[in-house]
Amino acid sequence: MSQITSSSLPPRKPRHNNPLGRMIAEALDNQLLHYAYTNTEFTIPDVRNVLHALPEFADYDKTRLRYYVRDRVHALERLGLATRVGMVDKKRAIFRLHFDVEETVCEQPTTDDTSPVSARLSTNDDLLTFLEKDRQHLNTCMHIAISEAEYYKKILDQYPTEKARIIPLLQAATEKSNHLKGKWDANLTLRSQLTSQELRS
Repeated sequence: MSQITSSSLPPRKPRHNNPLGRMIAEALDNQLLHYAYTNTEFTIPDVRNVLHALPEFADYDKTRLRYYVRDRVHALERLGLATRVGMVDKKRAIFRLHFDVEETVCEQPTTDDTSPVSARLSTNDDLLTFLEKDRQHLNTCMHIAISEAEYYKKILDQYPTEKARIIPLLQAATEKSNHLKGKWDANLTLRSQLTSQELRS
């Protein structure tokens, strides 16, 4: 299945000395990938509000969050990956993203490669590395499940008489995407705690 992944985005500026900034950038890219995958139009304040609604960033200054979003979206625009498609109130630009898609398969990580037990993680850096790898995997699987649910919904709208066959598939895909979203949120919460410990140390 064709899939937009984090590699579809250009690399961000490294934030080695700013763990919170790195987390904001990752959450921002995840939201932008979602917009790209679902072909959703958005404004910069729209993305800022989504980020600010996350518990990890609820106390973060909304103006600074907007700067993160603005800089990233404008960078994508300069690279030809974001296009202005309209205006809201003659002030806020409406954007649409368009990335190349790549072939990807969503499989459960193998124990040898990703298990924190088998890897014998002993430091925050090791755990953060594992969590980042797992976040990317969860992100990919989550968007595939969302795509499946959207496809079943489209077919159901076209062929309502087949709902007995389609609805169970739609429900399964929706439950799967919600389950993966819960794991992604837990991953973000854990990484937030670890980076907070780094900042205090």
